Amino acid sequence: MSKPKTLSSVSNTVRRTFSEEFKQDAVSLVTQQGYSLTQAARSLDLHPNLIRNWKNKFMGTQKDSPQLCEDEKAELKRLQKIKGVRNRFFGEFRSRWLWARKKKRPAKL
Repeated sequence: MSKPKTLSSVSNTVRRTFSEEFKQDAVSLVTQQGYSLTQAARSLDLHPNLIRNWKNKFMGTQKDSPQLCEDEKAELKRLQKIKGVRNRFFGEFRSRWLWARKKKRPAKL
C-alpha cells in the first residue's frame, strides 16, 4: 500500500491509494481462494464495493473471458422476451385484481 494522499489542505480527509498488485491480490481472495466479498473486504479493512469494482475491472480485461455464441444470444433474447410478457401480464392482472377488490369493499359511513 502506498502513502495516503490528503484530499485538500483545508480538511484532514485522507484518500488511500492501492497498488495494482494489492488490488489483484484482493481480487484473488474472492476469485481463487473462495472468500466472499464481505469476508475479503473485512480482512483488508476495505468496503466490499471497492473489491467488486476491482474484480469487474480485472475480469473485464481478461482476453479469455467467456463470450456468448449466436445460439446463446438468441436463447437469452427469447428468455428476456418471455420475461417481459410475463411481467406485463402479471402487472395487468394485479391492477385488475386491486380494482376488483376495491369495488367489493363496503362503503364507509
